[in-house]
Amino acid sequence: MMEKAGFDPTHPAARKPLARLRAFHDVVSRQSGVTFPTLVMNDGAVAYAAASPTTPDPVWRFVQRVWQLYQAATIVDAKEGGPGLRAVIAVGLRAKGRRDGIDAQEAAFAELIDQVATAQMTVAQAKKASRSIRRSFDVVPTLQANFAFARAYLAETGGSKAGLPGPNLYLDAKVFRHGVPDWIEADPPVVWSPDKRPSLSTHFVAVHGFRLVDRAAEHFRTGRELYDVLRHAAS
Repeated sequence: MMEKAGFDPTHPAARKPLARLRAFHDVVSRQSGVTFPTLVMNDGAVAYAAASPTTPDPVWRFVQRVWQLYQAATIVDAKEGGPGLRAVIAVGLRAKGRRDGIDAQEAAFAELIDQVATAQMTVAQAKKASRSIRRSFDVVPTLQANFAFARAYLAETGGSKAGLPGPNLYLDAKVFRHGVPDWIEADPPVVWSPDKRPSLSTHFVAVHGFRLVDRAAEHFRTGRELYDVLRHAAS
């Protein structure tokens, strides 16, 4: 939509796509929370969570929260004249990300608080000093060396050419213990394999809805079970 404005946000033709963008940001903000953090960049949003080694509940809760976000964002986008949204929920292993910049910023703020508490600095001086504290290296540690994010990103950007067309929410079938349960309304699984990255291959299902059932979480894998499925065994 920004092509009509030459990617100039001051052009009159940019008003509609920018309104759509801001509406998307607003709905993601309202759906996010301490237990459901998100990272937004332009017209994309990333939600992320860690699986529990012993219980499938966090995986099921995450799927539910993403589905709620997807539905809310789709309704808002339709009101703004958008063609629809595509979302991907994927699983993968990750390494611990670096926190250098975050830790340095937190330490700098803690130092200001200590100086105010010990009367070495006034509150006004601390406010002024805080304006200069800013990370020069911005990072979300949980999204670094995160191969669930890599799988989801490649699948979403591949779109129709990768076999994942149109406005749909696609769910990695690896989350299920014994295939897609009958209380989830979904299309048949689609084989997805990115070029030159066969180790990220998986099956995705386009989800259209859920029925509320008892013990729903038991149909999903625990973190330990996911690790057994995803790990690359030594040859």
